Amino acid sequence: MISISYSGICRSYRNTTVSYNIILLLPAVSNIPSRNYTLLTDQFRSGVLTTGARKPVREGNREFPFLRQGLIIIEYQMVSEEHFLFLTERLSVFANLSAAFCSDLRGCLVERTYHRNQFVLNEGHQQVYLWFIIKGFAREVSSSDIPPFSPTSWFWVSGDLIFQNGFFSNHNSLVSVEIYRESVVLEISDQNLRLLNSRYKELNLLSEAFRFADYKMRKQHTADLVMLKRLDHIRLLFTSHKTLFNNALHRDLASFFGIKSQNLTRYLKDLH
Repeated sequence: MISISYSGICRSYRNTTVSYNIILLLPAVSNIPSRNYTLLTDQFRSGVLTTGARKPVREGNREFPFLRQGLIIIEYQMVSEEHFLFLTERLSVFANLSAAFCSDLRGCLVERTYHRNQFVLNEGHQQVYLWFIIKGFAREVSSSDIPPFSPTSWFWVSGDLIFQNGFFSNHNSLVSVEIYRESVVLEISDQNLRLLNSRYKELNLLSEAFRFADYKMRKQHTADLVMLKRLDHIRLLFTSHKTLFNNALHRDLASFFGIKSQNLTRYLKDLH
C-alpha cells in the first residue's frame, strides 16, 4: 500500500480557518501505472476543499465524509480479477477486445466501495469520471422547479456504465448522480479515457454502444410510462431488480414512475 499525505488550510462556511490532513491509500501493485498516482494528487491540489459543521469535503465533484477531526482517509482498492472479468465480459458484447487494450484498461481502473449513499456528480459540474457498476445501484437526479423535490429520472444497475450525455461533449451536467450504499464500482478518469482512446479503436465502439443502449432503454421507459398500466410498469423493475426497492427511498422510486409515494406503497402491496 502506498500512502500519499497532504496538509493545508481551508475556510469553513462560517469563514473560519480550518486545517486539514488528507491521506490517500493506494494499492502498490505493478499493473497500476505511476501516472495514476500523479492524476490523483493533481485532483486534490486543484480541488476546492470546503468544510464546516454541515459541509462535506469535496475532491472535484466528489463528496467525502464530514471533516470532523481534520483527517480524511480515502482508500483506492486494487481491481479484483473477478470484477475485471465481469467488466470485460460486458464490454466484449459490443466489441472485440485486444489483450493490449485489456491490460492498459485494467491499469487505469480504480475499484471503489461506497459504504453510504454518496453524490459523485452534481448538476452544473463537469463529469470527470466514468463508473461501471459491479454491484449495487445508482440514480440520476434531475432538477425541479419545486424545491426541495428532486425527481429521479433514471436508475443504473449492475453491468451499467454511469454517465450523462454532457460527458462526451465536455459540457456541464444537467443532472446529479448518487451512488447507493454498499455499491461496488470500477472508476476511470476522463484523462485516462483520452489516453486509451488515442491508442485503441475499441474505445470509440464501446462508447457509442453504451450511449445507444442507454438511449434505447430510456426511450422504452418513456413509452412504458404512457402505454403500460402503472402496476405493470412497476412490476417490470420489481421483477428484474427487487433489491433496488430495498435500497432506494420510496419517494425516489415513485418519482421515477411518475406517481406519489403513497400510491407506490399501495402498488407494492399487490406485488408481494
